[in-house]
Amino acid sequence: MQPPQGPDLAEVLPDLALAALGDGQLAVLAAIVLRCFSFAQDPVPQFGWSGTDGLFQVRGIRNHVLERLTQDGQAGALEKLARQSEDDADRDAVGWYLRRARGRAAELALTRPDPPALLRLLGRADARLIRRASDLAEAMISQLEQVQHELALCLPKTHPCR
Repeated sequence: MQPPQGPDLAEVLPDLALAALGDGQLAVLAAIVLRCFSFAQDPVPQFGWSGTDGLFQVRGIRNHVLERLTQDGQAGALEKLARQSEDDADRDAVGWYLRRARGRAAELALTRPDPPALLRLLGRADARLIRRASDLAEAMISQLEQVQHELALCLPKTHPCR
């Protein structure tokens, strides 16, 4: 007697609520999906109309999971996936997502300051609100004048630049 067979991963994957998964869960799912549905197994892309096989949707979900990790800036999880990849096609594909995730992580670090850093910034007397390019130019000129003044104080009186 054979043990009862459960549903195939390809059957279950489309029903997963991917939006409800956290970054850690997405990383685990990405590892599983890459192991089962490697990029090396993908059909060769063809121009024009071509039929789709039964795994077209699963490959789309695999790519969506990797894209979610990328958009969340999860470079560490993608680095781990690249190291664990057994196939060059997987390493190349994950490397592409990884490069984008590093850029996204840098963007997220710049756009979301932590609350203490934000309070320090707001507490500075020289902090400014920049709304237009002219505001930025004015702030830069002001800062350069301040630097020039500080440098002039450091130079000896006999220096030719003084």
